[in-house]
Amino acid sequence: MKRVLFLVAVLLSVAFVAKATHNRAGEIYFRQISFLSYEATIVTYTKESAPEDRPTLPIDWGDGTTDTLERFNGPIQNGTPYGVTIGKDIKVNKYRGTHTYNGVPSSGFYKVSMTNPNRINNIVNIANSVGVPFFIEDTLRIYNPSTFGENNSPRLLEPPIDFANKNDTFRHNPNAYDPDGDSLSFKLIPPRSGPVTEVPGYDYPDEVLPGPDNNFTIDQNTGQIVWAVPKKMGVYNIAILVQEYRDGIPMGSLVRDMQIIVEKQPNDPPRIADVKDTCIIAGSSLEKEVTAMDPDSTQSVTISASGGPFNVDGNQAQFPEQTGIGSITSTFSWDTECQHIRKEPYQVVFKAEDDYTSPNGTSIPLTDLETWQITVVAPPPELTSVEPDNGNIDLEWNANYPCDDIEEFTGFSVWRRKGPNPFTPDTCDRGLKGKGYTKIADGLANFTYTDTSVLKGQYYCYRIVVDFAGIKTQNNVSNNPNYFNETESLPSNELCAELRRDVPV
Repeated sequence: MKRVLFLVAVLLSVAFVAKATHNRAGEIYFRQISFLSYEATIVTYTKESAPEDRPTLPIDWGDGTTDTLERFNGPIQNGTPYGVTIGKDIKVNKYRGTHTYNGVPSSGFYKVSMTNPNRINNIVNIANSVGVPFFIEDTLRIYNPSTFGENNSPRLLEPPIDFANKNDTFRHNPNAYDPDGDSLSFKLIPPRSGPVTEVPGYDYPDEVLPGPDNNFTIDQNTGQIVWAVPKKMGVYNIAILVQEYRDGIPMGSLVRDMQIIVEKQPNDPPRIADVKDTCIIAGSSLEKEVTAMDPDSTQSVTISASGGPFNVDGNQAQFPEQTGIGSITSTFSWDTECQHIRKEPYQVVFKAEDDYTSPNGTSIPLTDLETWQITVVAPPPELTSVEPDNGNIDLEWNANYPCDDIEEFTGFSVWRRKGPNPFTPDTCDRGLKGKGYTKIADGLANFTYTDTSVLKGQYYCYRIVVDFAGIKTQNNVSNNPNYFNETESLPSNELCAELRRDVPV
C-alpha cells in the first residue's frame, strides 16, 4: 500500500512539474507614487508552448503581506489578457499592482519578490532545472522623498533572452536606464530559487567546459556582457544584480534572471563598427552614422537602437530601424535640450541582428551590440567684464544664459586664481576642479558679483561655472536645499584684473 501511495505521489509530482515548466526569464520594476506607496510591475518571459499559463502571479511585498496580480498585456483570450507573443516559443507577460506600507522598517528597506514554479527543462547550468522554482526580487529602500527625492527602479530596455553560437563571442547588454539619473552598477550573481536560497547545482556559463578560452564577464559600469566563447550548446540562465546609487547612497536594486540560448549553426554574427563615446553641449544636435555588416554576405541584417535618449522628456532621439543585405547604415540624431543635462551619461545600445534560418526552418538569429555613452553637458557662460572698482573687483557675465530657467538650475559659481590659466576646455571638460581655481561664491541667481577679498598688487583671474542638480529637495531641519546628482557646466572664458598699488609721484 505504501509503495502504491509513493508511486501515486511521484506521478502527481511529475505531472505538476511537467505542467509548470515554462519560466524563462524576468524581473520586477517599481515606481514610487508617494512616500510609502509604490507600484510594482512583474515582467516574465515564458515558454509559449508549455501547457501551463499564468493569468495571475503572486507578489510578496516584503512586509508580511502578499497580493495576486493580474496580467494586463496582450490580446484578450478567454476573458483575460493573454500576454504578447514575440516568436521563437517566447511570450512576454506583465502584471501590475500597488501597495502602501505602514512605515519604514528598521533596516530601511523591503524586499519585493515573486516565486513561481518552475523553470523550463534541461537548462545546461542548473541541475534538474525543471524542478527549480523561478524567483526574482527587488530591494526597495524607502527614504522620505521630501529629503532624498522620489526613487524609481531602473528600466532594462533589452529583452532578457538572447541567442549565441558555439565558439563565437557572445555580447549582450541589458541596456539599463534610470529615470532619476542615478548611477548604476552591475554584478553577476547566482540565480535564486527562494528569498535566501541560491539555485542548487548552479554553474556560471564559463564553468561549463571551463578553459582559458571560456570566459564570461560583465562590465560593472555599463552592464556589457561578453562570453568568449561558449563551449556547449543548450539553454543557460544567468542573474544580473543592478544596484542604483544617488551620490553614493544606495537607493535600491533589482535582479534580472535571463536566458542565453547557445546553438551550433554555420552562421557568423553580424558586426557593428566601433562608436566612440562622446559629449555634447545641451541645445546642440548630435548626428552619428552607424554601420553594421554581416560576414555572411547573402544574409539580411537589421540595425536598431534603444536607450535613455529615446525615453527622455522633450526631444527624443531618432534612429530609424533599417534592414539590408550584407551591410546597412542608419543615422542616430538627437536635438538635445537644457532639460537633458545630467551628471550620468545616457547609454545607447545599437543592435545588429541577422535573419539566419536553420536547415529545419527554425529562425535562430545572431546579434552584435555596440554600447555608446553620451554625456549632455551644460553650455559655458560668457564672462563679459572684470573691472577694479574702489578696492574691489566687479564681475559681470552674459545675462542671456540659455539654461538658467530649468528646474535643475541651482545657480552660478565664481572661481578665482592668481595668475592666468588660458586653457580651452573640450566638450567633456566640466567644471574647474584641478585647474588651480578656488570657488569663492556659489548659488548666485543674478549675473554680477563683487569680489571684496582682494589685495592690491595681485593679478586675479576669474571664470564662471553654472551648477545643476538632478534632484532638489528641502532639508526640514536646516531649511537649506538638498542637492543630489549635481553636475557643472563647461567653464566660462577667463578674464583677469589687478588692483594696482598706489604709485608715488
